[in-house]
Amino acid sequence: MASTTVVRTPHVVVEWREQRLVATDGATGRRHAVTVEALRVLDVAEAPATAADLAARAGVEPAVVVALLAARLLVPHDRVPERHYWSAAELVVQRTTRTARPAADREATRDLMEPPSKDTAGPSLELPVAEPADDPPFSQVLAERRSCRRFGDTPIDAATLGRFLEMACAVRQDARKFGSGVSWRPHPSGGGRHPLETYVYPLNVTGLEPAVYRYDPFLRHLEQVDKADESFFETVRNLHEHTELMEGDPAVLLVVTSVFGRTMWKYDNGGLLIVHQDVGALYQTFYLVATALGLGGCVIGGGSEALIAGALNIDPLREGHVGTFLLGVPADDRYRDPLRDVFAETL
Repeated sequence: MASTTVVRTPHVVVEWREQRLVATDGATGRRHAVTVEALRVLDVAEAPATAADLAARAGVEPAVVVALLAARLLVPHDRVPERHYWSAAELVVQRTTRTARPAADREATRDLMEPPSKDTAGPSLELPVAEPADDPPFSQVLAERRSCRRFGDTPIDAATLGRFLEMACAVRQDARKFGSGVSWRPHPSGGGRHPLETYVYPLNVTGLEPAVYRYDPFLRHLEQVDKADESFFETVRNLHEHTELMEGDPAVLLVVTSVFGRTMWKYDNGGLLIVHQDVGALYQTFYLVATALGLGGCVIGGGSEALIAGALNIDPLREGHVGTFLLGVPADDRYRDPLRDVFAETL
């Protein structure tokens, strides 16, 4: 080992955990209690060096370096991949084992459980719901689902928006009267916890004044968000800078947040991964409902969580931005043939 050069594993995250320093190796998901001396070694192990050189440079006993080698927080430099796409923090989250908290622990903290619904403290607005039409077969909806990034000037009426939200988000059954936070909706959720909230900003909806609303999936109505900053949502045109091929403005901007505690109360580890899986399920439901109603939709990434939290007047440690969906009337049918749309010049 004396002649072998080693480096710090590139995927390590160090944190205070349960009143001690803990290093988590993103490559394996293993956690190791570490000392200040061990951190000094890791700090100087950016470039390849022998174990003896690291001990000397960090001013520690060789046993500290040996312990880091055994924990694989120091690895042979020729085993480190030259290129990878992971940040250390992302890989640690990915490697975290998803486990439910023991039932006894959950019962002991039931009074701390985030409620399955929330009150935005603003006035409520009943949305009309369009009468069911002759919806296309589900197999056709699946086959025709596409991302639409070009929106026309045609508005959506409030009743169509009401039907979209009811089909995609409305609670079908819930267990609140049994003291449970579980509910059943069109989209699945880990443990039935449903942490996601949908905020609605209408840009071109007839019969609905521009304001920031939250859709209440239990009562099936909109609630105007108290003290929301509408100026952020009015900058929707800035989305053009973040989304390729986007033209025109959508009729509705849907901002999805997560009340993290609803899921994390049940799951001891990996709650964030489960939340993101829930977002994917909600996105697909949005897409399918939009397709069935003859509308166009598109998921967009990016956005500042802190900025959105300020605009919605929410505490980002309890409820944070996890997704955005654009909804509107397609400008044309080019999106139905994405190969020809995207690669028109080469076909």
